[in-house]
Amino acid sequence: MRRKLSPVEAIAEAVAVMGGQRATARALGVTQPTVLRWVRGHCPISAEFVLRVEEASGISRHLLRPDIYPADLGPSPAWKPVWMGVDLGQSPVSCERSSVLQFAQPFEGRNPKATEADGAASVVGGGLAA
Repeated sequence: MRRKLSPVEAIAEAVAVMGGQRATARALGVTQPTVLRWVRGHCPISAEFVLRVEEASGISRHLLRPDIYPADLGPSPAWKPVWMGVDLGQSPVSCERSSVLQFAQPFEGRNPKATEADGAASVVGGGLAA
């Protein structure tokens, strides 16, 4: 198993993958002494170059600048999801015919389209009127 690289080791590996200090400097539009300062650990790689170095070298931004791009550690152990309704498998809506509401008496005076059918009121064409 490979050990985790420090930021200085990560930039050194990225520079090697990119073809050396001079090639890295050309690719990023900086001077070779700037790249040398990154490799020796005198200063961290500038935030504006991290993503470009990651793209060119394949070295993760999380290794190059963990202070700016921390590794995803997942949710905090104190975080607990709150699941409601459908997420718990308790659907508030049912499409089964047996669970359809049926009224014992029609809504008198509220919906002239309601009719008696099989001892229950059913709504014909378009829902209840307010």
